[in-house]
Amino acid sequence: MTRRCQWIVVLLLLLLLIAAAAPAAEPEATAEEKPASRQWDGQQVSLDEGPLLTQSFLEDLSVYKPIYFLFGVDPGLEQSKFQLSFKYRLFNPEGWMAAKAAWLSGFHLGYTQRSIWDLKSTSKPFDDTSYMPELFYLLPKIELNNARISAFGIQGGFQHESNGKGGEDSRSTNYLYIMPIMGIHLAGNYHLKIAPKIYTYIDNDDETNEDLNDYRGYVDLEVAIADPEGVALKSHLWCADEGSSVQLDLTYPMTRLFKKNLNFYLHAQYFSGYGETLLHYDRRQDVFRLGFSIVR
Repeated sequence: MTRRCQWIVVLLLLLLLIAAAAPAAEPEATAEEKPASRQWDGQQVSLDEGPLLTQSFLEDLSVYKPIYFLFGVDPGLEQSKFQLSFKYRLFNPEGWMAAKAAWLSGFHLGYTQRSIWDLKSTSKPFDDTSYMPELFYLLPKIELNNARISAFGIQGGFQHESNGKGGEDSRSTNYLYIMPIMGIHLAGNYHLKIAPKIYTYIDNDDETNEDLNDYRGYVDLEVAIADPEGVALKSHLWCADEGSSVQLDLTYPMTRLFKKNLNFYLHAQYFSGYGETLLHYDRRQDVFRLGFSIVR
């Protein structure tokens, strides 16, 4: 450590000691002058809830698509996979703009990242990653006045997808889509979800993946049977000129087995078909994975 760095460290330590020993100053502003959420009562608090936090708009940030980490079982660890996904509401429903035009609160920014991770190789490289930002509009509730319909809404938007690579391995495309989503009560706590996502390609990269539509098609049909507090089976079906692809996800909450000590789902996934990654979109794959998810 250089002499300058040593003096900086000593100075910081002195400032911390002075701050710790100094008496707490009386607040200068009243409750009417400052918002209650910004005030501090002079008591030391935890780092994850105190005045050092700058997460001012978390109420507009929420989960989006499933979030999971899965180990490759067959053919092996080289086909491990994980996915992260979040969405952000652009207009606060309590703001004056949404108060005058309530439909504005349906606009969202979304981001999903899905990676195939080769955990078998020594350097643990990522085989391919799909980066998927999007802008979409969500109409979460359309009343159908049917006792069997537990939920119904529509989502539509524009999504970009690329693998972030250059040269011959570069892949990218764009989608314009619409997706009606319906929930149907079956029996007990079980519900059926049907969500056909219909999309078209816009400004697809015709140099590296010009025939992507022949392998991914134009419809992603999602069908799921789920108990919100128990087991859930979800399927995705893509029909394309080169053949059909299917993904099955079976999840079960570990809270059922370990009370509330383990807050995640046991997750099994099977994929068979084309287009799971952009890099190998025209290569047929059959993969079984097992792991966990926190959003399903």
